[in-house]
Amino acid sequence: MSKALLIVHLGDPKVLKEAGVECKVENDRVGANFQDHILGGMLYDLADGVSSMDAVHGAEYAKAAQEQYDKTQDGLYGSPGMLMGFVSYASIVSKEQLDETIKEVRKNSLAQTEFEKRQEDIIVKQLSDPTFANIQTFCIPCQLDVSKGESQIDFFSAPPDGKNRVSLLVCLEHPLSRGSIHISSSDPNKAPRIDPGYFRNNADAKILAAGIKWMDKVAKQPVLAKSLGERILPPQNASIEAEEDRVEFVKNHISTQYHPIGTCTMGEVTDDKLKVKGVNKLRVIDASVFPGHVSGNIMASTYAVAEKGADLVKADDGRF
Repeated sequence: MSKALLIVHLGDPKVLKEAGVECKVENDRVGANFQDHILGGMLYDLADGVSSMDAVHGAEYAKAAQEQYDKTQDGLYGSPGMLMGFVSYASIVSKEQLDETIKEVRKNSLAQTEFEKRQEDIIVKQLSDPTFANIQTFCIPCQLDVSKGESQIDFFSAPPDGKNRVSLLVCLEHPLSRGSIHISSSDPNKAPRIDPGYFRNNADAKILAAGIKWMDKVAKQPVLAKSLGERILPPQNASIEAEEDRVEFVKNHISTQYHPIGTCTMGEVTDDKLKVKGVNKLRVIDASVFPGHVSGNIMASTYAVAEKGADLVKADDGRF
């Protein structure tokens, strides 16, 4: 939605001038505050005789699985396709590491506005809470190649013939880093300039790296380890014992989780009625109004914003 506001002459004067658009309503926070869930993780071959959803790349297996589901509504196509849960950062690191993380957050703070400082305070409080869902975890029985996050075709590519794999993934739910989405032209059909800002605050990489360490511990538990073969990512011979090694791996092996929010954030671009500040009869009703991120997928929260937005529109209309 930030692109639409910028195209109609509302936003950061500098951005609009560079794009050849006259600024009629000034608000330099339009397009700022971009946040996304950052996905990383590990990839394993499965042990001999253990199959995963990668088997459906074989036409005969896929056909048999489809026939089974059509007949009995179970089997591979009747499964949820993954295991998912959450873990708190404070519960998987030592008190010393937690204190060091918070110290680094404050030392390298990117917060400039009062709004951003309040956001940072909230995230620090969340990191310190042993019951808060900072990290989302997944066990997905197929190859998801986090070394190829720049291409979703390659990210979801099939493993070598005959291989079955499992992805053990972790996702940073409340990043400290911020990016932006801005127009680069007055042409509404031209793609915007997107800077996700991943790992702009290095603490994000360290938090996600702690999730990798925790997931490695999970993979070594006998109930799971008996089904695993060679570790593909990070490579079997690569050490992930040291934090700097895990951070380096994370920085080069991530993908978006497709949960972008915040570029028309409530409090800076929109008010508590979702109305765009400085403009009459214009609302933004989507995930771009989220001030901060949520623990989990954003679909349900976006639906809630839409429902509330519809009620606000109807209340103003007076006919409902």
